[in-house]
Amino acid sequence: MNLFSIVLFVSLLGAGMPQNRSNSKGVSRNSSPSRRTANPSGEPAQPVTNEDPPRANLTALEDNSGNLVSHVRTLAQTLYQCSKSATTDELKLNFLKSTTVTCNDGTPAGYYIRESKGSKRWLIFLEGGWCCYSKESCDARYRSIPRLMGSSEWPQAQKGSGILSAQPEENPHWWNANTV
Repeated sequence: MNLFSIVLFVSLLGAGMPQNRSNSKGVSRNSSPSRRTANPSGEPAQPVTNEDPPRANLTALEDNSGNLVSHVRTLAQTLYQCSKSATTDELKLNFLKSTTVTCNDGTPAGYYIRESKGSKRWLIFLEGGWCCYSKESCDARYRSIPRLMGSSEWPQAQKGSGILSAQPEENPHWWNANTV
């Protein structure tokens, strides 16, 4: 991601600079708007004004820069594919090694994790759902939502969606974060 940021910055920096300065007029920030200065040949020069210099027309620069935008898009897509191949979309199941920490039914406690190499950001998702406060309520919870009571039926890997997604189209802010 750092290489992409650098390339994007450098390309945008180059796109913001004018390509042809032969038509630009000398503009000075002088308090006298109607003052004229003479050029070295003695002829009157263009009037000096307090107006802001013209802004760069980025559309015109895109045409003159050899399709810079399309090159940047291609580069971004290539870098995305490279970073995507290094990571997986799936969250992998890990069980805790401690036998004293268990689920309600006695199966080992666990969590899902997806590591994103190079990312220092972490997204920790704590899934909620019910609670039980007596034997009857725990039995009802076990019958209605067994996956919240034990880990015996958990899949070895699962694909995240929404904020847990590894797709930048679905999760534009956290797609490459380490996820638990």
